[in-house]
Amino acid sequence: MCNKLNFDGCLVVDSRGSRGSSGDLALLWKTRDNVTIHNYLRWHISAYVVTGTEQPWLFTGFYGNPKTSKRHLSWEFLKSLKPVNKTPWLCCGDFNEIFYQAEKMEGAPRPYKQMESFRNTLEWCSFNSILTKGPMFTWANNRMKPFFTKERLDRALANPNWMESFNESCCHAEELCNWFKELDAKVNKRAPKEIRQKLKRLGELQEADRGDQLETVRKLQSEIDQNLAEEDLKWKQRAKQHWLQKGDRNTTFYHLHASYRRKINKISQIMDHRNPMISDKDRIRAVFTSYFLELFTTSTPSGIEACIRDMPKRVTTTMNALLLQEFTEDEVKCVVFQMKGMGSLGPDGFPALFYQSNWDITRKEVSNYVLNILNNAGSLDGVNDTSISLIPKVENPTKVSDYRHISLCNVIYKVVAKVLSNRLKLILPDIISVNQSAFVPGRAITDTSWWHTRPSIPCPQECKASKLTWL
Repeated sequence: MCNKLNFDGCLVVDSRGSRGSSGDLALLWKTRDNVTIHNYLRWHISAYVVTGTEQPWLFTGFYGNPKTSKRHLSWEFLKSLKPVNKTPWLCCGDFNEIFYQAEKMEGAPRPYKQMESFRNTLEWCSFNSILTKGPMFTWANNRMKPFFTKERLDRALANPNWMESFNESCCHAEELCNWFKELDAKVNKRAPKEIRQKLKRLGELQEADRGDQLETVRKLQSEIDQNLAEEDLKWKQRAKQHWLQKGDRNTTFYHLHASYRRKINKISQIMDHRNPMISDKDRIRAVFTSYFLELFTTSTPSGIEACIRDMPKRVTTTMNALLLQEFTEDEVKCVVFQMKGMGSLGPDGFPALFYQSNWDITRKEVSNYVLNILNNAGSLDGVNDTSISLIPKVENPTKVSDYRHISLCNVIYKVVAKVLSNRLKLILPDIISVNQSAFVPGRAITDTSWWHTRPSIPCPQECKASKLTWL
C-alpha cells in the first residue's frame, strides 16, 4: 500500500475487534517529514512530526468506537491522549459521531445527549475544527430509500497551539466511500481525460445522492475501475519492467520510465553506408531494410556434411525415443504458465496474460492447435509472423549496426517453440560438454573466460607476480 500511494514510511495497526473486516489503521508519511511514532493501539496512532525549523507537534489518527454503547469509552481514551504540555496537537480521523443534526441526512435523528458528549470531549481537549474543503458528508450507507442516510463522521481538529503555528492550513475532505478514497489516491494527473471526467461526475453524484442514485453510482464506479485496470495494463506493458508487481497501480514512475524508453528507442536519424546522416523516414526505412536483408540472406555454404562426418553421435537410441514421444496437453499448459504474462507483444497483439487469465476458455483450442503442429506436422501459417524490434546497443546510436534486433513472436508460436525447448532440456545435460555455456541454464558465456591482470597498487615482493583470475 505504501508503494502504491507513493509514500516512503508506513505504520499499520491491526484493528481486529474494532471494525472487523472493514480494515486496519495506517499512518503513511514522506521522508522529507521527520516522523517519530509516539504510541498506538487499535483505536489510534500518535506520532511526533518535525517540519522544517518548527517545533515538534503531535499528530493523532483516531477511530471512534462504532458501537454507540461504547462510544463514551472512546471519548475517555481521547482525553487521555491530550499532551500534558503546550505541544501543538492535530487530531484527524473517523470519530463515528456528529456535532449536530445538520451533519446527517435522512435516517433517524441522532440523540442529543450522544452529540453533546462528543462536543464536551472536544471542548475538554481544546479542539477547534479546521477549515474543511470538499463534500459535506464523508460516509454513506449505500442503501436505497427509505433506508438511505449519509453523515459527516470524518474531520480534522487541532488545539490553539497548532492552529497558531499553521494558521493557513485546511483539511481536504475525501469523497464519500472508502472505494473512492483509495481510488482518488491512485489516479494521478496523467490519467486520461475520460477517466478524470468520470471521476468528477462520480463525485457530483455522490454529493447529490439521496438514495435515488445508488445504481447509477455503482455503474459508474464499475466503469472507472475497468478503465483504470486497462490503463494500468497499458502502462505496465510500456514500462516493460519485469519486477513490477501485479498489484501496483500506474504511477508517475510508470509514465516517466515508459516515456524514457520510448524516447531512447525512437530512431530519428541514421547514417547510411556512404556515411551521410539521413532523417527522412522513407530513407531510414530503406537503409534498415537493405542491411537486414543482406544479414539474413544465406551465403549458401557447402561442405557442411564433410565437416560433421567424423563428429561422434551424442544422442542415444533411448534419448531419441524420449524426444519422439507424443507431446501432451500438460506440456502445453506448463509452457503457457511459464511465460511472462506481459512480455513483448507479437503481431497479433495478444500477451501471454490473456491466455493465462482465460485458460478455462482457450485451453482446448490452444492445446489442439499446438499439438497438431507438434504431433502431426501441422502448418504454422498465421502464427509464425514475426515483428523485428531494434534495441540500441550504445547510448547514442548513429549506425544500423548500433542496434540489436529482437524478434517479437506471437504467443502461440512461442508455445510451440518452448514445448520443444522443454523436451530438449531433458537430454541437454548429457550431450552438452561441461565446457559449453550458452545452451545450459545457469551458465553464462563469461563462465569460461579468463584474463591476465597486474596489481595497480604497490604490494609486497611476493605479490608482484601477475595474477590469473578464473571467472
